[in-house]
Amino acid sequence: MTDASLPAAGADEDDLFAFAYALGWRAAGSAAGAHRSGTVGGGSDFHDFTAYERAPDGRRIDPRATARDPFGRLQVRRYKTRNRIGVEMIVDASGSMGFQGDVWKPALAGRLAAAVALAARRNGDRFGLTVARGGDAQVLHAPGPAPAVAAIDAAVAGMVPSGRGTAGLEAAAAALPPRRRLVFLVSDFRFPRPALDDLADRLAIHDVVPVELADPAEARWPRWGLGDVADLETGARRMVLFRPALARRLSAAETERRAGLAARFAELGRRPFRVEGRLDLAALAAHLLEV
Repeated sequence: MTDASLPAAGADEDDLFAFAYALGWRAAGSAAGAHRSGTVGGGSDFHDFTAYERAPDGRRIDPRATARDPFGRLQVRRYKTRNRIGVEMIVDASGSMGFQGDVWKPALAGRLAAAVALAARRNGDRFGLTVARGGDAQVLHAPGPAPAVAAIDAAVAGMVPSGRGTAGLEAAAAALPPRRRLVFLVSDFRFPRPALDDLADRLAIHDVVPVELADPAEARWPRWGLGDVADLETGARRMVLFRPALARRLSAAETERRAGLAARFAELGRRPFRVEGRLDLAALAAHLLEV
């Protein structure tokens, strides 16, 4: 995996403030941040009372708890720290993401990446971004302080989808650190179920937020007529005679694909968030609260 430079910053951030992420788990580690943790220390989240001998801090002696103690021991308040986390985004840039209909999927992915980067910066979290084209995974931003959101937006929106398969996505997932991360997995998820299962298995230790990018034009099949259909993953083309029965089969296959996607990621704890034509950042933020 290699680093790639980012364009210069300059975009307006105001409309990105509608997005924030929430965790359903406690952050590990010792670096100060914005998220609840299980570490008892000098934080701000009340944990319990304990005897002064166990935590000798005169600033935190609690008179009321001391008065209630049956053994007359001094009682002090203990607090849990708030820690930072690692936030990663993996963006699928394989051939199918290059479908050109009502929207340009890389532009949606770029805006989402900018919103996540900005939220990470506000929380003091570390942010990493990887783009996967077929068998190649390219690091656009190595895990660290989030860069200017305009740079992130432009870098992702300007990518040219190419290649086939999920080897790049799997490589990006395998390269994640072993400590739990919040991982935004951005794709149209138009790959076979076995590949989806392999990818989900690699991400199982993380808190995965699947974001499905869809173009409304992908579901508009003609009822009648002859059409030249291209497979954007392989580049193969063929002539197809469209008819109502074929449209029904295609619609049923799409329904089955989406149901399988939802069921697989539900096993990891989150339902996919579907972006169809327009990215609603406020709706995504609400979606993340459903953990």
